[in-house]
Amino acid sequence: MRAARVTRLGVLVPLAALLLVGCTSSSGSSGQESQGGTTGPSLQVVGTATPPSPGQTPKVVVTGGNTQYALGHTAYITDSGFAPVHLVAGVNKPVVFWNATSQPQQIRFLNAGSPLASPVIPAGGSWAFKPNLTLSLIYALVDRPSPKGYLQIAPVQPFPTST
Repeated sequence: MRAARVTRLGVLVPLAALLLVGCTSSSGSSGQESQGGTTGPSLQVVGTATPPSPGQTPKVVVTGGNTQYALGHTAYITDSGFAPVHLVAGVNKPVVFWNATSQPQQIRFLNAGSPLASPVIPAGGSWAFKPNLTLSLIYALVDRPSPKGYLQIAPVQPFPTST
């Protein structure tokens, strides 16, 4: 069963990479951006960071893969970087970043076309955004440019279940 999951993920990640397109950013709420008379899709990174539950520290549990590659909608900020490093998530589904460190953190998206960052995420807290485009993002922490994380947003379908 585990070998089948790894094989499926190994096929899905390259397929998702073929579907990726560049992105631009916009502060508007329409999801459309005008550039020289043309209208195109835009990425909106909005949302408020959620404080941690009292006495709770998020435990890093990567599902749908491993700490390097995973299919899912949850990423963790850790003392050594991000887990998973490469995350493939679905379009129009919330992607949640959990801060599993003891310090507040802020994520900066490096290839979004214009400066784009998350709000400051408190230690133990989380932040979610819902990407509305098929795209690929590279991100790092504002105060620590390395290591980087990679987020691929694609029209992901659930794996068929066998009976």
